Order: sequence, then structure tokens, then C-alpha cells
Amino acid sequence: MIQLLSITYPATVVAVFIVFFARVWLTRRRRKTTNVCMVIHSQDAEILLEAFMLKKISLAASYLIVSLTGVSVTGATAVLDGALSVVSSDPGVLTVTPQEGGLFRVDLIGVGQAQLIVSGDADLGDGVRTISQEFGFEIYDPFTEADHFDLAIVEWQLRDAAELSDPSADSQAAGASETA
Repeated sequence: MIQLLSITYPATVVAVFIVFFARVWLTRRRRKTTNVCMVIHSQDAEILLEAFMLKKISLAASYLIVSLTGVSVTGATAVLDGALSVVSSDPGVLTVTPQEGGLFRVDLIGVGQAQLIVSGDADLGDGVRTISQEFGFEIYDPFTEADHFDLAIVEWQLRDAAELSDPSADSQAAGASETA
């Protein structure tokens, strides 16, 4: 039995190391995918927008200034090759105008839903590997649609004097009646 263990244990350890390092090597050789992250620049602060989440914005805002950043799978900033393209799916809701410095002006035109379709080359070499993402927006009319809830207290009731007594005395009295 000891001979069998002395032969199989080292072989198992060697096999585990081979599998581990083969997996690490294959992981490093895979192509990394890149996502695009959109940032809305406002006067107060930058608002980070995740893709695949609908953004609800009031028509009271006339336009947004957005910038786009490549994001790797690990969440780190990734470099994108060449210029980015930003197109609105519905020009009756949103229109896009490129600005200096890689920024884009998004004008809010009307009420409805539209997507900003962003595409660009994620390959840093001579080849082209186009990535594309959509950012959904819902533009609403702030004068006819609800924007938030208001809470109004309509009625309240005062407690009786008996209910305002010491709660520890009530629990002691209940405990005494249970033991009796």
C-alpha cells in the first residue's frame, strides 16, 4: 500500500501543476474583449452609464455631452483604435453631433425611446475588430408625466395613555401571568 501511495502521489501533484499552468497559459493567449462605457458630463459631476440599462431622462434637459471610454473584461480602461461612431436609432428622439476632444453632443428632441449605437475598432493592430454597443434612453415630458412621488400624511392617530406606558413593565406583567 505504501509503495502504491509513494508512486501515485507525486504523479498526481505533477499532473495538477501541469493542468494549472496550461490553464494560465491558455487564458493569457485568448483575445481580450472590450466594452464601451459612456460618461455624461454635467456641471455637478460625471455620471457613469452602464450599457444595457435604460436611462430615463427628462425633456427639460436640452442636451447631454457624452464621452466614451473602452473598458476591458477586467474593468480597466482599454485603448480603442481609431475614431468612434455614435448614431441615434431615432432622430426624432435623440440626435448626435461630434464635438472636439472625442466628445459627443446628444440633443434631446422629443419624447420616446431611442438607442445610441456606439461602434469602433477595438484591435490595436492593422486589423479591424469592430465592437458595437447600444445605450438605451427613454426621454419623457416632465410637464405631463410623473417624475417622482410625493408623500402626504393625510391622517394620524395618537396612542392611548395605556399604550404609552413602559413596555418593559408590560412584558414583565405578561411573564408573571404566564407562570401563574
